[in-house]
This record gives sequence, structure tokens and C-alpha cells, in this order.
Amino acid sequence: MSYTSIRKFRIWKYSVSLSFLLLRSSYSKEEKTGKFNIDIEFTGVDYLDIPITLHGISIEEIKENLPEKFAKYQNSSRYRVFQITPNANHYIVAANYVVGKNKWDHGEDRMMNLSLKYDEILAMYPPRG
Repeated sequence: MSYTSIRKFRIWKYSVSLSFLLLRSSYSKEEKTGKFNIDIEFTGVDYLDIPITLHGISIEEIKENLPEKFAKYQNSSRYRVFQITPNANHYIVAANYVVGKNKWDHGEDRMMNLSLKYDEILAMYPPRG
């Protein structure tokens, strides 16, 4: 399972103590597809190598031909190596991710309020039922 979007994403929040990364694509006034955010939550984050802003995003788990620095994750049952593109290869090592669509304001997110529910789940890895 992979996820791809042409929207601009930014690192919205990161917590070392919670091992949690939140990337957000906020809606803009010019957007014609409706005013909604797309959040990508990575949990169990063990490694992070991405720029603050990503112009378009593609997330794919890589299992083979891992760069040498990720050799210790090769047979891990907990961590997965996610390659983040386009424009360059960046990496996030995490337990999982979920991509959700929402209409929350800029001060709202699930890192601060786990009771918030997404309007729609666009992707998740590993997939559930």
C-alpha cells in the first residue's frame, strides 16, 4: 500500500517522546476541490530524513535493496522503512502511518487531541481489515 498526492505538505508537529510525526497539507483559498486538510500521521518513528516542506508526496514501503544505513531494519517486525519522494529520496522509519482528510482549523490535530476523528481515511499502512 502506498500513498501519493500532488499537494504541498509540511512537517506540522514532531514529538521525540511520543515517536509521532504529523505532516499536514492545509487547504488554500485558491483550492477548487473543497476546503480540507490532509494529515499524514506516522507513529513509532525511529528515523526521520525529510525536508520541512514537500511539494507533492509519494510514500512507499521498501523491503528490498535498502540503503546500508537501514540494514538493521531489514527483518524488523516493528519498523518499516518508508521512501518519501518525489524530487529526491527521503526516508522515514516508523511502525505505521495513516492518511486522513479533515476540516480542522490550524490549531487542531490528533497529536494534541486523540478524540478527533478524520472525515475520511485515505490510506493506512499496514492495511487493516
